[in-house]
Amino acid sequence: MNDSEIESVVKTFDWIFNFDSKFIDYVWADDPNLKEHLKSKFSGFCRLDGYGSANAVCTFFMSLTLDHKIRLAKYIIGAAEKPIVEDPGELPTSFNHELESFQ
Repeated sequence: MNDSEIESVVKTFDWIFNFDSKFIDYVWADDPNLKEHLKSKFSGFCRLDGYGSANAVCTFFMSLTLDHKIRLAKYIIGAAEKPIVEDPGELPTSFNHELESFQ
C-alpha cells in the first residue's frame, strides 16, 4: 500500500466520524429528486443506528450503486481540501468538474 492509498483510507475514516450533515446536498446537488430520496434513505439508517453513527454512514454507503459509491468516495477524499459551502449550488468549481468527468 503506498502513501497515497494510506492517506485516502485515513481521510475516509476521518470523514465517516466527522461528516458534514449536508453531504448529500453537496454530492447530489445536480439531481434534486435523487438527493431527496437519498436524504430519506440516510435518515432511515440514522433512525435505526443513531444520527451521526458511523454504522449509519457505512450502511448508507453500501446501499448505493457503484457509480454513486464512486461519486461519494470522490467527495469524501476531496472533502478535506474543499471548503464547506452554505449553498450546495456553490460547490467549488473543481468539485463540479470532477463530478462531470466521472459521469
